[in-house]
Amino acid sequence: MITGMLLVFRPNEAMKIAKDYSSLDSWGRTAVRELVSTEKQRCEDEPRFMEDTQLVTFEPKVINRYLEPSAAGIAAPVEGKDFEPYELGPDDPQGAAYAIRVQGDSMEPDFPDGSTVFVNHDAIVNGDIGVFCVDGGTVIKQYYRDPFGMTYLFSLNRKRADADVPIYPSSGQTVICQGRVITKRRYPLPRL
Repeated sequence: MITGMLLVFRPNEAMKIAKDYSSLDSWGRTAVRELVSTEKQRCEDEPRFMEDTQLVTFEPKVINRYLEPSAAGIAAPVEGKDFEPYELGPDDPQGAAYAIRVQGDSMEPDFPDGSTVFVNHDAIVNGDIGVFCVDGGTVIKQYYRDPFGMTYLFSLNRKRADADVPIYPSSGQTVICQGRVITKRRYPLPRL
């Protein structure tokens, strides 16, 4: 899909990329293949993400914005009224079910400390960013479940890999996905 677009619109650019690719070492070729795979997945997923941002309504939609932030690490929930009504603006994703603030730096730079993220209740797939409840604490992380039943909740900021949450099948930990964070970008998974 991407290559076809390059050949149709910029044949010289596509040929230069192919020539440059052949001069790379094995690490460079692997990096380029991973980037192409990520971008192809983004293009395939884009309609799913864009549906959330292009819903037309006649009256402004009001959702709950939770006051207690979700950690880009583990945080304990607070009892009582911990949300306020939030009217979605024209630049906010209209498919949002709720909003929540990010706490911490492990999801930077795209989800910085104090920022608000919008969440829906779509099914989550490997690579999606989600809000998870892990043994009663809430986190915003990138989801990955391997074929052996191991679940990883990754930090996007790899300098904060210490804030990753691995969940072993035999650990007895509970993890509940509370929703998918609405993004326009697909994030590559870190190397395991």
